[in-house]
Amino acid sequence: MTFANNNDWQIAAGVTTVAAIASLAIWLVMRRRPTAEEMERARRQFLVQSGRLVDGMLLDVYEVDGAAGQKLTFLLFNYRIGGVDYECSQKLPPCAASSRPAKCAPDSPAPCVTSPATRTTAS
Repeated sequence: MTFANNNDWQIAAGVTTVAAIASLAIWLVMRRRPTAEEMERARRQFLVQSGRLVDGMLLDVYEVDGAAGQKLTFLLFNYRIGGVDYECSQKLPPCAASSRPAKCAPDSPAPCVTSPATRTTAS
């Protein structure tokens, strides 16, 4: 491609820039976004790769009243890492508490995945 003067170069660069920005905008709008389930799976995979798998003990299963009048189920458990005891609770999704009641028995072992950076827990 031959350009007669410098103005042609500026026009070509402008058209190329506009085309690149338009392509990026179309890609951002049309791309497939991950579902909540895929994001949770990715988070758990990250914890498995970067965190530590430790044993914990389920201390209690309790329910509290939620804002919308629904019952929220919480697990209270503890675990030990590096000689330090941690105790925390985690809210169960409604389907988990009703579908696997045997796995929510107090005083049962509970595998825990902990992130070394934040010490958050997911089971």
